[in-house]
Amino acid sequence: MIRVLCVEDDPIVQNFIRVFLGQEAGMELVEVYRQVEPALERLRAGGVHVVVLDYFLSTDRNGLQLLAELQQSSGAFPADCPPVLLHTAHPTEDLAAAIMRLGGRGLVEKSRAYKELVPAIRAVVAGGEWWSEGCMADLAGLIPPDRNSFRLLIGDNSRGTRHTLEESLERLGGNATYAFTTDAANECLTTGEFDLMLLNCRLPGRTPGTELLGTLEQRHPELPVILLGDSDSALWGYRPIENVRAFATLPVDRVTMERVLRECVPALAMPSAF
Repeated sequence: MIRVLCVEDDPIVQNFIRVFLGQEAGMELVEVYRQVEPALERLRAGGVHVVVLDYFLSTDRNGLQLLAELQQSSGAFPADCPPVLLHTAHPTEDLAAAIMRLGGRGLVEKSRAYKELVPAIRAVVAGGEWWSEGCMADLAGLIPPDRNSFRLLIGDNSRGTRHTLEESLERLGGNATYAFTTDAANECLTTGEFDLMLLNCRLPGRTPGTELLGTLEQRHPELPVILLGDSDSALWGYRPIENVRAFATLPVDRVTMERVLRECVPALAMPSAF
């Protein structure tokens, strides 16, 4: 169970967080605090796994100042300071860079919270980071070239998908190995090691895609898979397979591609503090 503490002074956002996280399986909202001091007192009591912190607080401290205070006084907590995720209506490159320098683990744009807040919380608790789509373009230049290097096996023979992936990998980093048939994919899985696989459920070859997924489930249960298909209905039957962590309907655009990549590999959720 992920225990979330939130500091937010907007009543509308407070209610959204209470309802939204209250119905999310595997998450418990410890409390939503309007004031800083009660939140700090609760943090000192322990049992909090992640802090969601508003940037614009109508107090004597904004979110960045509170983040700095949390990092500097981490010895006052029962364990290390929980990871801190900021959210704001106006994400910028300067704000993201400041959060990184202060040791924050991510930034969520409030207008995208209904899509990003839950995966962002899961990413930072798992040791990764999350930076909202709203500041992705500005942040691209801040990522060290080897920061997000990972190994991706791509089982797909579509030129359009490969083009989209090349754009995403250029932004996120990573090393791609392409398999244009299920036979080639099997060979790659036998001889190589990968952090993630992207698989078209209609990939041609002597081994049907369904059998390849069965092989993955038996021999590589730890390998997450993003499954591509022509329609939601075509993908539905694969949902019980544990390896399958995300789905994308073809043709897939770059924004969707990057979102599912980051959902499956928390380390891709963006760069660590400088």
